[in-house]
Amino acid sequence: AIRALATGVQQVAEGPDATLRAILTLSFPDTTTVAESVATVRAAVQAVAEESGRTLDALQRRVGVLEAAVALHDDTGDQPCPVCEQGSLDGDTVQRLRSEVTQTRDRLRGLRSAQEALRSAVRAARNLISPVPHSLSETLPQSMSADAGLLIEAWTEWANAPAGDLALADHLADWHETVRTALATV
Repeated sequence: AIRALATGVQQVAEGPDATLRAILTLSFPDTTTVAESVATVRAAVQAVAEESGRTLDALQRRVGVLEAAVALHDDTGDQPCPVCEQGSLDGDTVQRLRSEVTQTRDRLRGLRSAQEALRSAVRAARNLISPVPHSLSETLPQSMSADAGLLIEAWTEWANAPAGDLALADHLADWHETVRTALATV
């Protein structure tokens, strides 16, 4: 009977044996997966920051100027350029301006794409975080209680991830190994 319990041939549905078996089957994200997720979030944050800095303010101002020039032409027709007074705000120029507006909007789409990649990376990182498993709150043998307490504390910290994107990446990097080590000890 003891051999059947020890080898898992006979499964016990409740009690210490079932609790211990549940603890043995706990899963936690592996180091490579977490490291890749942390790197992806950090890279996505960096990409959004770079793309934002280069693009957003300048493009929004430029689009505003170009749209104003197109609107002016639509209202009053061909005329000298209202900015430089040397060129001409005519049909050809307006066509070029419309093309520039389209290109500018494409760059803005690039920024939005970088932002979506960041949101996706953060979602994937948050999916690595799970609450403290119920099996750890069960009554454990006295010899395991101290180690289990440390695991519960570490896993609780793991589960309480911060809201910010970079803070989340740092949190995963900081707490992952602590939880894995505590889980291995238990």
